[in-house]
Amino acid sequence: MNFDLDNFKGKVESPIGKMISLFKVFGENTKEGFIPIIFWINTSDSDCNRFFIDAWMLHWDVYNVNEMTELIKEDFEESSSHKVIDLMEQYELKGKTILNIEMDYVKKPDSLTGKLILEIQDGFQMELLDFGDEKEQKLNIKHVG
Repeated sequence: MNFDLDNFKGKVESPIGKMISLFKVFGENTKEGFIPIIFWINTSDSDCNRFFIDAWMLHWDVYNVNEMTELIKEDFEESSSHKVIDLMEQYELKGKTILNIEMDYVKKPDSLTGKLILEIQDGFQMELLDFGDEKEQKLNIKHVG
């Protein structure tokens, strides 16, 4: 793990200050719980944000609605072990404003964890943790304040 973390951390500026019109996650159901794989957030300006973390690296791309329609079919292919969760519906986030999105790292002597924080109006906070190649991801969702 000899790479400069400062090159990979920081804010994701483009969706900040915009309202949510879609927020879904595709993941795998395991004995240990739900493991997130890929997320989609659409915003009020019709931007379609697709993101995931792989081996500590945040991958964030913005698409138009037509591109999203094609990609989401592949991304959200459900099976007995994989499902889609509508975070917007589950947490009543439609029309709420994205306040902050930030990637950071927690470095310990024997481990490195990638951490994406997404904060939304009215105290919603999502924390996506990526443990690299050895472990799976973990999704923490809470209301703060």
